[in-house]
Amino acid sequence: MKRIFFILYLLVILILIVPEQKKGNTLSELESSPRVMAILPTSDNPFWNGVWAGIRQNIPYASFVLTEYDYEISDADTLLQLLDLADNVSPEGLILAPKATLSSSFYQKLQALREQGVKIVVLDTDIEEDYYDAFLGIDNADAGKTLGQYLVSNLKPGEEILEIYSKSPLNDTMQDRLDAFHDAMAQDGLLDRIHTLKTVTEYPQGLQDILGALENTENLRYLVTVGPTYTLYAANALTLADLSPEVTVLGFGETQEALEYVEQGEIEVLFMQANTQLGQRGVQIMEQLLTDGETQKRHGIDVNLITKQNIS
Repeated sequence: MKRIFFILYLLVILILIVPEQKKGNTLSELESSPRVMAILPTSDNPFWNGVWAGIRQNIPYASFVLTEYDYEISDADTLLQLLDLADNVSPEGLILAPKATLSSSFYQKLQALREQGVKIVVLDTDIEEDYYDAFLGIDNADAGKTLGQYLVSNLKPGEEILEIYSKSPLNDTMQDRLDAFHDAMAQDGLLDRIHTLKTVTEYPQGLQDILGALENTENLRYLVTVGPTYTLYAANALTLADLSPEVTVLGFGETQEALEYVEQGEIEVLFMQANTQLGQRGVQIMEQLLTDGETQKRHGIDVNLITKQNIS
């Protein structure tokens, strides 16, 4: 009898201390949940594969039902078709990463969704503010500062830097990175070690300009870029001039080609926004919009330093 009471006592204790397991959504709960579409580049790209992974990690904790759609980077036609689908479906929310040429039709379709009351969270590409509820992307001031701090720690006496950017007026993204980079270098008195090349984005002129600068800059150690196009041009120039690893690139980018240059050694550090965090935060911000109706307009994402040693 004592043994039976002891077993019953243990069962009671177990019931009290074992937490209740979280139940899945019932069919009725799913039917009444807000519907959100995610339109992002295909996960074939390593960067966007990480973004999708971040979204999927946080979806189990969201109150909305997500439907996923992808398209090939730069495929503007498919992107527009997916926005037409969103217009017909009328979801409560849209998580969007527009990585294609953005035409007037693109903005017209976003405006139509906004007029329907669709909450729009934009990832990575900074479009016009009137067309979204929240934007998530790399904190450009922090990214430029991180670039400068890397050089302060690694630049040796006598070594020089060639910074490369467009001769056309820079957009706010590029200018914020460049200003923060200069501020970080100025704090350690290193601005006089920077040589500047202003060129064009058109190929092959941009590449040829960099090749010419390589021949005319002494004691060069780093090519520094604040935009993805010049990162690729700079890495390509080092390959053609056979200067790596004596000279390497520090730049921004997220393409497969840029990652390959990291593996080969032409790019010493690729400054890339934390892609998994980007996806996770996109879900969190959408949840906040659907729950509270509003959030702050812009959200900064951390910068990751991708090197030959940590590339996966």
